[in-house]
Amino acid sequence: MTDPLYIQIMPDPKMEVLDGVGHLVDQEMEEVEDVELFPLEVLPVGIVASVLEMMEPHEMLNLALTTPKMEAFFKFVKAGITNFVIHFSGESSAIQVQADGGTIICGTDPLNAKVMVPREIIQSWINQETLLGDLQSVYRNLGQMFTPHNHDTVVLRTTGLDNLLVEESGFVRDRLRNCETIIVAGGEISKDALELILHFSGAEPTDNRELELRGVQVPQDFETRNAFQFRRSVFGDARWIKLNDLFKIRDLSHVTLKKTSLTNSDMNQFIKHWIDADEDMFGEFYSTGCEDFLWDNILDGIVTLEVKRLCIGCYFIASRPSSNKTYPYLAVTISRKKLKMLPVTFEKHGAAESDEFELTKRECDVLEKLQKKEFVEEMLASNTMQDLRPRMMRELELIGNFLRKYKVIFVKGRARMYYRQ
Repeated sequence: MTDPLYIQIMPDPKMEVLDGVGHLVDQEMEEVEDVELFPLEVLPVGIVASVLEMMEPHEMLNLALTTPKMEAFFKFVKAGITNFVIHFSGESSAIQVQADGGTIICGTDPLNAKVMVPREIIQSWINQETLLGDLQSVYRNLGQMFTPHNHDTVVLRTTGLDNLLVEESGFVRDRLRNCETIIVAGGEISKDALELILHFSGAEPTDNRELELRGVQVPQDFETRNAFQFRRSVFGDARWIKLNDLFKIRDLSHVTLKKTSLTNSDMNQFIKHWIDADEDMFGEFYSTGCEDFLWDNILDGIVTLEVKRLCIGCYFIASRPSSNKTYPYLAVTISRKKLKMLPVTFEKHGAAESDEFELTKRECDVLEKLQKKEFVEEMLASNTMQDLRPRMMRELELIGNFLRKYKVIFVKGRARMYYRQ
């Protein structure tokens, strides 16, 4: 075929290479010219694909577009890549081949990239009348040439976004429906544009998809039926998120709210909602508040266990006993205006699955006793079932003995455990 492909599979020039009789071979490139190149067409497609995947995407593109025959060969092999990142950003619109900041092609002002394939190389792909048309043509050809291992990432800039979302070809809307990650970046976004993004994406909570609002200013009066329809939701400006939006969270893997209007009272009600929820709501939850978060206010009326063996202040909370949650305990940490919540579990009273917070069998047992203690105390305070009062008093005595056995003390009414493994 051509020299560039052969050079890509040559040994590292810094390595010592021996010939058949044990003599060192000089790997200077001028001597490579005398080597008879092996035609790729005679190799099995699977082997060729593996060889090509050792190359960088821009190297594959430069090689593939040397001749029409070579382009057809690449489209037949369809080497694997990580994924496509499509940037819809006016004159900076581009397609990134691999999500780690690698090759970018098509854009006239193509952002930052490790390697860029100039428009001249892909001239046969960009003969459309508009930049968006060029982008669509390049994407179609790349899809014929490569096999992405993951779904696309779509990056939208807020400038001109309202018109972009209703463009006639439907290319943008189609990519939103079929991508895995949507990143909206820039300045102000209109309510209509954000609503269209949520509508066109058509995401359901069971889909493994992500929405990130990065540096975007969302109107604070924006409302939608389901703000958390992506399993991973990262909102830089989340001041439009209300308590009722949090109540709708179901089976999400990750939630980050960086700038919010949430109060101590809101977070208190949200945690109580988690306790009563029948199924898992989230895997990780990070949030800031519009005011300093205070332990006493956020955890008011909630049974907690502070575990002092951890290097940071952490409270464990148990879900209601009849819950069907896979992760029935909640680890909560608070630092001024930042709150982190991480559901945890354990297998058959063993160690927790979480690497950051362990929940031991003893701590689980203590939490169960604390829940029972609160229930019995509420029954006694209600002055109902007076005939059972002696029995309930005895139950409280047994619970007290159990808690003392495991070095549980109460500080300002909250349980604190000093047990160490």
